[in-house]
Amino acid sequence: MKRLAMISVLALTFTACGADEGPDSGAFLACRQFNDSGRDYVAGVITFTEMRGKMKGIESNASISEEIGIASNARQMLIAATAGDRPEFEAAGLRFIDACAAVAG
Repeated sequence: MKRLAMISVLALTFTACGADEGPDSGAFLACRQFNDSGRDYVAGVITFTEMRGKMKGIESNASISEEIGIASNARQMLIAATAGDRPEFEAAGLRFIDACAAVAG
C-alpha cells in the first residue's frame, strides 16, 4: 500500500515539475530522475541494488539545487541505499517526494 501511494505521488510530482515556473535545474532533473527510477523500483522492474546505482546520479543533480529539501533528502537516500537500509531509504524517498512537490507547487 505504501509503495502504491509512492507511485501516485511520484506521478504527481513529475507532472508538477514540468510547469513553466518551477524548481531550479538541479531539482527539476533530480525529481524527474527519481520519478522515473522510483516507479521502476516500486514496480519491481529494478532491484534495490540497481536503484542504489541510480541514486548516485540523482544525488549529483540534487546537490546543485538550492531548493529546500532537495539536496539534503537526496543525500539521505544515497546514504541509506549505500548502507542497504531500505526502510530509511524509503522514508528519505518520501521526504524527497514531498520536497519535489513543494517546489513544483
